[in-house]
Amino acid sequence: MFKNLMNSFAAIPLGIALLIASFPLLFWNEGRAVKTARALAEGAKKVITIDTGNVSPDFEGQLVHVSGKTNTTEILTDAQFGVSTNAIKLRRNVEMYQWQEKSSSSGNNKNKTYSYDKVWSKSVISSSSFDNQSYTNPSSMPFQITVKQANDVSLGAFVLPSSLISKINNYTVIVPDSSLLASLKASPSFANLNLEQQGQEIFIGYQGSPAKPEIGDIRIGFEQVLAGPVSVIAQQSGNSFTAFKAKSGRNLSMLRVGTLTADEMFTLAVKENNMLTWAMRFLGFFLMLGAFRIILGPLEAMTRGIPLLGTMVRAGLSAVSFVLAFALTLVTVAISWFSFRPLIAIPLLTLALAGIFVAWWMGRKKEPVVITEPASA
Repeated sequence: MFKNLMNSFAAIPLGIALLIASFPLLFWNEGRAVKTARALAEGAKKVITIDTGNVSPDFEGQLVHVSGKTNTTEILTDAQFGVSTNAIKLRRNVEMYQWQEKSSSSGNNKNKTYSYDKVWSKSVISSSSFDNQSYTNPSSMPFQITVKQANDVSLGAFVLPSSLISKINNYTVIVPDSSLLASLKASPSFANLNLEQQGQEIFIGYQGSPAKPEIGDIRIGFEQVLAGPVSVIAQQSGNSFTAFKAKSGRNLSMLRVGTLTADEMFTLAVKENNMLTWAMRFLGFFLMLGAFRIILGPLEAMTRGIPLLGTMVRAGLSAVSFVLAFALTLVTVAISWFSFRPLIAIPLLTLALAGIFVAWWMGRKKEPVVITEPASA
């Protein structure tokens, strides 16, 4: 019990740090959400749908919506593997066969056991911190993940800037053929290696085979983004596009794969903004919840191992932590909304204060009830 108590006290600074971090996160998120919502509302009112067939100076500097088929004449090449394609993007994916450590605990974390599995991973799994140092992984990848992007991509009479090209990510797989494998096997760079086609990928074996890979073996795959229909909302700048700066200070520069109307694009953008807003709210809430559980940890440690009492204290502290985290999340959100939408902030703040009162009521010390018997006649 004493060790658990000391560990609980030692963790309090971490709980305080998590609590402090949650406030600016929630403030930032609410400000971002409101500014983005205002920018999208402004853009939906100002956007003009134009044709991609010609560039009209009448729309210079205005927020425009265009849809059409992209085109590029560039040939992208992965020189190391000799893969070439007429595409907007060419990506090389790399995986390495490695050890992965898993741990499990029992008996209040007193007994910890470790297991090791072989897995394919796109990043290096460091084995320096493994409990069992007999399991080791290579310290680096022999090949790296690469992405090549075309510089000249047109959309009708317009030229897409690199910031919009980077948003086209509808990749399709390039299946390696026998000629590619033959050229790789003939290359001195791959001498003494086992190269085989494994489905849609190339297996590079240093010691193993596709059926029985060994630690350090590699799988290589290639993907491309071909020209196709896209829809853009941005500010017209000559024969190209730039970000439109809204009154809220947010920039609007959107591209989606496919043919979408301006209304459809703004609807999707609003949904994404709402989803991100709620995701960050939940993150802030759970940071606070974890912080309070850590800060109140010593109280739980004092009663751990005591039948019934320990369970009751743990349940009570969990309830108090939840109510406090929920209330403070609402307070933070409400305060940040005062400068944007006070009619929403006021009821939120009222609800938050009610939550704090509930937490205080749950944790207050109750006075004993004294029953006085009537005096005998």
